[in-house]
Amino acid sequence: MKEKPNKHGIIDDQSIEDQNTDTEDWPSSPAHRNLEGRGKPKWYEMLPYEDFAPHLPQLRYVRGSKAKFSITTFQEINDLCQEIFEKNKSFFRFRVQVDLLAHYIGTKILEHLYVTKRGLPKNKLAQLLEEREKQFAIWDRMKTVKEIFASLCEKRIEGFVSEDEFEAEIGDYIATFDTEIDRMKMAQIVDILLERKAMEKAKDRTRKRFERTQEAKEKGIKAVK
Repeated sequence: MKEKPNKHGIIDDQSIEDQNTDTEDWPSSPAHRNLEGRGKPKWYEMLPYEDFAPHLPQLRYVRGSKAKFSITTFQEINDLCQEIFEKNKSFFRFRVQVDLLAHYIGTKILEHLYVTKRGLPKNKLAQLLEEREKQFAIWDRMKTVKEIFASLCEKRIEGFVSEDEFEAEIGDYIATFDTEIDRMKMAQIVDILLERKAMEKAKDRTRKRFERTQEAKEKGIKAVK
């Protein structure tokens, strides 16, 4: 029988035995399977979440070149991703964002184990993107605020919020950015959107005026401005 490396890249007899016995204690219900194997600790409970969790990127948007792939996963993992999405809809707008972040975190852990710790060179583009993660996270937040602002504009037009409430909401969202530079950038984005909305209204008024004029000409009467 050909020997196979275990999950840490080391070949030993115990790893081969584990491959044959890991599934012995799995019950018929997949919700209670121990995917780590019989008698093995749950590795994910050992991670220092308080140290790295605050630094995780949001990854709400995929930038640059993209790749699609399809996998078959454990039902309980799929159910967990759905639960994460259902209970955090204020953060994840779509279920696919949960899957994207899970794939990213898992891949970075594997990279650390199988590339970095082995002294192998990193992909230069991946390394550059990693260095830019903090800036990408800020841009993600700006894009989110931009989308919220667009929704607020509609609510303002429809009368659901007053002008004072509208300005207060925007001020609160801008204030969530830590640096003065980022707050100014966000304020400029809001100003541009406001100008764009004003232009759209002006264009709409011009279009309607033109349509009334054309309609009046067809009826042979003078249009009322």
